[in-house]
Amino acid sequence: MGVIRRISEKRNEHILRKARPFLTETEEVVDWVRARHPEDGRRGIFYITAERCVVHWSGRKDGHASYEWHSVEDWGIDRDSHGGPTLRIQTSDEVRHIQLVVETKGMAATLGDFLQRFADLAPWPPDPALHNNGARHPVPVHEELKPARRSPPQIVRRIVLTVLGASLIVVGIVIIPLPGPWSFVLNIAGLAILAREYDWADDLLDWTKEKFSRARDKVTGRNRTPS
Repeated sequence: MGVIRRISEKRNEHILRKARPFLTETEEVVDWVRARHPEDGRRGIFYITAERCVVHWSGRKDGHASYEWHSVEDWGIDRDSHGGPTLRIQTSDEVRHIQLVVETKGMAATLGDFLQRFADLAPWPPDPALHNNGARHPVPVHEELKPARRSPPQIVRRIVLTVLGASLIVVGIVIIPLPGPWSFVLNIAGLAILAREYDWADDLLDWTKEKFSRARDKVTGRNRTPS
């Protein structure tokens, strides 16, 4: 149990570290939940602090966003969107849609608490006129959330990606004794495939990329150091 707890703590630290570039030195994350881009399906993390909300998408260096609470003019929740409720945040510059992931009963309970904290921190829309033209008024956040059901094609996709990703990782492990980078390449490829369906794989892939990037920068820095 100690090992599992240690892994969980390290995983949580890694997730919180993604938000750090968008926060002040004294700012701390109040809560976070899993998110998904409603258009291209990218996975991500949605954070809230006492000062702002932040969305960070996995696997990319762009598309992230940070909104201080005083800049939020309107917000609402579409609970009927397929795949999970979608949060809409409107500022004077843009309207951002963030789908919140609900795949299990545990995630539903966690998301319910998160939305309550979000509602406590987010400003109430100051102008009723902002709700015209199809804008959605904030709905009660205490309503019960239910896990999104997968369609038959989504179930088939999950099975195929799981088998393919796991197979690449197994082959990568088997060929570890062989020379060359093929074991590493196959394991990364397998993780990348599994990361499209599993949060743990997405976190592990992101952690691996981060460690590899740090090691590469360290080696590059040594090579550039004058002798």
